[in-house]
Amino acid sequence: MQLRSLPTLEPVRLSQPAPTRFSHFLALIRPTFWLVPIWALLCGVLASGEIPSTLNSFLRIALAVLLVGPILGSAFQLLRSFFERDLDAINFPFKPLPTGTISLDRVVALAAFALIGGLFLAQLLGPVAFGLCAFAVLLNLILDAPPVQLRRNSWISPLACALTTVGLPWILGQSLFASLSVPSLVVPGIFAFGYIGIDLFFALPHIEHDRRVEIRSLVAVFGKEVGIGIASLLIDTALLGATILCLGSKSLVVSGFLLTTLILQIVLQVALFATLGKNEKKTDWHLPIASVLFGVAMMLAAAVSCLAPTIHL
Repeated sequence: MQLRSLPTLEPVRLSQPAPTRFSHFLALIRPTFWLVPIWALLCGVLASGEIPSTLNSFLRIALAVLLVGPILGSAFQLLRSFFERDLDAINFPFKPLPTGTISLDRVVALAAFALIGGLFLAQLLGPVAFGLCAFAVLLNLILDAPPVQLRRNSWISPLACALTTVGLPWILGQSLFASLSVPSLVVPGIFAFGYIGIDLFFALPHIEHDRRVEIRSLVAVFGKEVGIGIASLLIDTALLGATILCLGSKSLVVSGFLLTTLILQIVLQVALFATLGKNEKKTDWHLPIASVLFGVAMMLAAAVSCLAPTIHL
């Protein structure tokens, strides 16, 4: 008795939905990049010592969040995509601008609308907010637009990015409810300095891309190992400085928590160095954890700085 062979079944392939115009638009404005400025803004609000208790307070915070995130955050990403479209055509040819999915005219119009609308909303928050936002717009233009294009400078670019991502939003949040003071500038300055290290960790996967198009980022110039060392030193120095400031304010509990975040960062960095040369593909676990720890440290320091004596400028 012969057994009949069963027919071979072809695997069923599920068709993936085609990308929509909205998904291409999201790829341009990159909403995940709004999170850090919004978090820094909320740290500034906390550092002001103001507990929102009125509708006006909540509206001011909501307007500021809308400003640093969806409006100016989107505008800055649109500007970067526009001025780096030639580089993206080499490194990321699948992006909306290199593929022609979204026209250059539309990107320019959206960026201009967001920038003008953002400055108008900033004026509603007061002259300090308008000045900070105008400076952020100018700094981003200098970063991306020719002939300067500071983003291609290995030292100035990460400093400017950290200032617009952490420093200025923090100061904006502080200015919503309190006068600017020396402590309110020192603390965000420390964390903007430390965020340079986070930004360098973000740049690690793009080392070869940067070298191919001759972008002199720190990690591209010095290599992965040295880049990780510089980034770790910047982050650890910032956290140590914040811990010392908290000790000076006699906030022992918060100082202990900040010291804990520093120790955890060092443990992560040692583990990251240990994986280099063994399995390069398994180093992407570090950045999310390091970013969360850094964000927690920011909020802890903000809670202490709101109790520090103010020295009005």
